Amino acid sequence: MDLEEEVSRCLNWDDDRPVKIKRWGVVEVKLPDWLTPGEWIAHRVEWKFAWGLGVDVNWPEAWQRSLMKDIKTRLNGWQLQSC
Repeated sequence: MDLEEEVSRCLNWDDDRPVKIKRWGVVEVKLPDWLTPGEWIAHRVEWKFAWGLGVDVNWPEAWQRSLMKDIKTRLNGWQLQSC
């Protein structure tokens, strides 16, 4: 795996100009004790979306899972497009 490899992508959701970005990145992720790495990997977009909207990583598991169901429903209802 070449960590310097670049790919072309759209600038952002409403600007289709192509830009070069690094294909791979390495980041440190802190997960709650109850969230397994496997579950994080399988649903990382949804979890990052939830936490970005203000869901606190430290909230109880039941709260976060309940909010996650609502977020998944909303995400599935949107017509998401990628470049």
